[in-house]
Amino acid sequence: EEEAIQKVLDVQGETITVQYSVWMGDEINLARTWRLKMRVNSTIYDAIETVAKMDNRQK
Repeated sequence: EEEAIQKVLDVQGETITVQYSVWMGDEINLARTWRLKMRVNSTIYDAIETVAKMDNRQK
C-alpha cells in the first residue's frame, strides 16, 4: 500500500498544487482536505481519482 501511494504521488514534469476539500452535512462541516501535486492541465476528476487511490474512504 505504501508503494502504491508513493507511485500516485510521484508526479514528473510541470506541476501545479491543488487543494481538494470535501464537506459533509447541512452545516458544511469540513470533513477532509487534501493538498496534491498534479500535472498541469489535470482535471478535478483526476484529483478525485488520485485521492481515491490514496484514501480508501473516498471510493
